[in-house]
Amino acid sequence: METGRAVEPGGELHSLRRAIETEPGNAEARFHYATALEAQGRIEDAEREYRAATAIRPEYADAYVSYGDMLRRASRAQDAETQYRKAISVDPAGFRAHFSYATMLEEQKRLEEAEDEYVSAVCGGHDERR
Repeated sequence: METGRAVEPGGELHSLRRAIETEPGNAEARFHYATALEAQGRIEDAEREYRAATAIRPEYADAYVSYGDMLRRASRAQDAETQYRKAISVDPAGFRAHFSYATMLEEQKRLEEAEDEYVSAVCGGHDERR
C-alpha cells in the first residue's frame, strides 16, 4: 500500500508561482520557476522568468547558462551565445558556461573556438595556450 499524497498536475508550477508572488525579488525562485516552465514547453514564459532572475541578480551565472541552453535548443544560437558570454563574464572559471558555449560552437562547426572553450572549461577559465 502506498502512503503519502499524490502529486497534482501543475502542483510544482503552482507552488513556484506562489513563491514568486510572495517574494517577487527572489532570483532563485524565478530561476526554478523558469526551469519548470521550460520543462512544460512554455518557452516564452520561461524566457521572461530567466530574464527576471538575471535582472534581480546580474551575477547569476547558472541562470544565464540555463537560459542559453534553452535558446540553443530553440535554434536561437545567436541569443544563446549572448547568454553564455554573460555567464562567462560573471563567472570566468565556471565549467558549465564554458562547456555549454563550447558545445554550441562545436554544433556550429566553429571548431577552433569550441576547442578553446572546452580547454577553458577544464582549466577553470584559464587557457595556458593563450
